[in-house]
Amino acid sequence: MMRLFDNSNDNFTAVVRVFGTITLLLILAIFYLGHQLGKAREDININIPPDLSLGATVRPDNIPKTAVYDFASRIFQSLHRWRFAGSKEYRENIAKYSDFFTPAYRAFLERDFTRRLKDGELSGRERALQPMLAAWNYELVKVIRSENGIPVAWVVALDMELTETYKGETVKRLFLRYPMQVVRRPVDPNLNPWGLTLAGYAADPEPLKLEKK
Repeated sequence: MMRLFDNSNDNFTAVVRVFGTITLLLILAIFYLGHQLGKAREDININIPPDLSLGATVRPDNIPKTAVYDFASRIFQSLHRWRFAGSKEYRENIAKYSDFFTPAYRAFLERDFTRRLKDGELSGRERALQPMLAAWNYELVKVIRSENGIPVAWVVALDMELTETYKGETVKRLFLRYPMQVVRRPVDPNLNPWGLTLAGYAADPEPLKLEKK
């Protein structure tokens, strides 16, 4: 073994310093790699289609129908979830989820809130939407516009059970299909990781005919 210094204590101190420097460099490298990995997770969205008939190919920037349906269902339910009073929570939800609406749809929601409040449809009203979907069906999502072969606009059929209560009593219980337009727009990924926005009704909601068992 080569001696760096005549004094064994000096040799020991030198070795400790070398290993200390190496350890510090490794720690800094680990923090750097962790930071880069964290940024990659923020900047990259991966959508994997569950339907094996689609194969393993995934086109860059292509959003599968499953992700479009999940987005529309989650945001639409959240918008119409009033736990205490629609007169307060409906407006709060419009503001809270505004990053998931097109400007035109948000303007429609603001007008809808004003109209419902004036007509007395919100004060003390509790509301909830529950999906009625029992099995996934690709026909529930239709592509209505594409750009360069990539879908950028869809109509999503949301089959929902609508329940409204007032002072603990059910005043409305309906089974409806909401045909919602979803469009892809440039958005802040930190505020809207889907990169999708609700654009309003494609048609009026229609009652669902339930099969009697």
